[in-house]
Amino acid sequence: MTLQRTPEGYQNLGTQFETAAGGTVTIPPGTAYASTDNDTGLNLPTADAIGGSALVIENLDAVATPGLNAAAGDTIDGVASVLLASSSAIMVVRTGPHALKAFGFA
Repeated sequence: MTLQRTPEGYQNLGTQFETAAGGTVTIPPGTAYASTDNDTGLNLPTADAIGGSALVIENLDAVATPGLNAAAGDTIDGVASVLLASSSAIMVVRTGPHALKAFGFA
């Protein structure tokens, strides 16, 4: 765990999470970077668990397009689930109490 000093005190910069379980996996709160390979879906932590930090998710699979699922009551770009394209990466940020925004990397 890496800590950064902020006006509010020391904050966790987040951890890394990798999975290749072949099913639907839940990304733990506090994750800053997650990679997936061979998964059919990824469940996000709640929007307030992402907080002011960003969550980067990379799909290492060249074929699979897993669903990225918001926590119950949350949305990603206004919907409950989006697809994570094969061999792609996105950044998820909190934009409201129960709202997330996903940005793709070129």
